[in-house]
Amino acid sequence: MSIAFHYLFCYTRFMKKDGKMLGVFGGMGPLASAMFMMEIALSTDSKTANDYLETIYRSKPLSPTQAILSSNPQDRQRVLEGMLEVIKNLEKDGADNIAIPCNTAMFWHADMQKQTKVPILNIVEETAKAVHDAKHKRTVILATESTVKTKLYHHALGKYGIECIAPDQDIQAKVTDTIHDIKRDGKSNKQGFQNLLNTVENRHDGHIILGCTELSWFRQSDMPIITRKGITDSSQALAKVAIEKSGYKYVALKKLGTVFPHKANSGEIIKATD
Repeated sequence: MSIAFHYLFCYTRFMKKDGKMLGVFGGMGPLASAMFMMEIALSTDSKTANDYLETIYRSKPLSPTQAILSSNPQDRQRVLEGMLEVIKNLEKDGADNIAIPCNTAMFWHADMQKQTKVPILNIVEETAKAVHDAKHKRTVILATESTVKTKLYHHALGKYGIECIAPDQDIQAKVTDTIHDIKRDGKSNKQGFQNLLNTVENRHDGHIILGCTELSWFRQSDMPIITRKGITDSSQALAKVAIEKSGYKYVALKKLGTVFPHKANSGEIIKATD
């Protein structure tokens, strides 16, 4: 992972071609942002080291989930102020578009966009569009409690007439624990997550959205993810639009495992046959 990052950060800042410069606001959380940067590098159609988009990366660890769940409105204001600091710096850096690989942060999307002329890509809206383009009519959202509570995906999917299902309380508790495991330890129980997906599909019978970028970790694990109706990964959806809006061609990446010492089929998402 360290080798991949050395390559990524040593080269992307200085390799502007004819495309636009992408500003990435990372840190919510750091591992999710790292995986997003790898997604960008590995999903850009490139033949040489000069074929990658130029990227400015700024990281500021914040806790949007805790701020939304807090009863103190000042907590939300502090998070917004921290976000605006990074957004304004990315604007000064010359970013043409800004990507924030954090779903919960989209609660403040309108407030952030008002303070800058640089378009801020909305990971929730882009994921909803990807679900629509895949012609799904019913989907279950696996995300932080805050993302579910604020109904970000309910509103985004509702524009396309797609039914958005919030998981039952027991499932949400397991999703929350999984996200915390990844944030804290950089890993989680892979078979446990597969069991969780099985429970979600058996109970709700719908397509699944990985609506928290920490959950993208399972796409680089050494165990394929098996589902009946497929998964849309929000981090992957954001990476696609970020690459395309930067003027480059996006190449669908089934797995992130190629940059980790895992098996060749790591992170692959497989649809189970009926």
